Amino acid sequence: MLKFIDENDFLLVDTYKENEDGSVSWVYNEGEGLPTHSGVIRQGFTRLGSDDNTIDIWQNLLTKEQSGEIYIQRLTQENRDSIAQQEQVDQFKASRQQLLDSAIVTTSNSNQYDADEQSISRMANAILAAQRKGITDIQWSLADTPTGVMTDVTLADLEEAHELAVENMASIWSI
Repeated sequence: MLKFIDENDFLLVDTYKENEDGSVSWVYNEGEGLPTHSGVIRQGFTRLGSDDNTIDIWQNLLTKEQSGEIYIQRLTQENRDSIAQQEQVDQFKASRQQLLDSAIVTTSNSNQYDADEQSISRMANAILAAQRKGITDIQWSLADTPTGVMTDVTLADLEEAHELAVENMASIWSI
């Protein structure tokens, strides 16, 4: 196991790669049929040496890179731009999903319905079942009542809520 206390440990590593956060990942393969070891070295990473002195592993890593003893595959500007772009896309998607997950619609009867994707599906299923059975009054758990508390609503009100929820979802997805 490499501890990077011995100066030669740095030279045994097969690859060093810079990570998005500036830390450096390393991989050491002991050989065919033998274990592979890996880890991450971060700024401020230290260990106690055999003489109980603190060894700054991070600084030793950078010193060995500067002297040419080791090579760290650094992120290029293109890599950084790509990572930043992906982070923006991920953040946008999470924000949009949060809007959808917390959506509520209000019908002309002032009933508030959850309008997330699962609720839209449940509404559609309930509407189809009610239409097949010829039912016009339905019990539904509204968004502004505690979970499990059922309220009498009409099929027409549920259909309106479903339509509003689908329109709301479409407007969120078109952002």
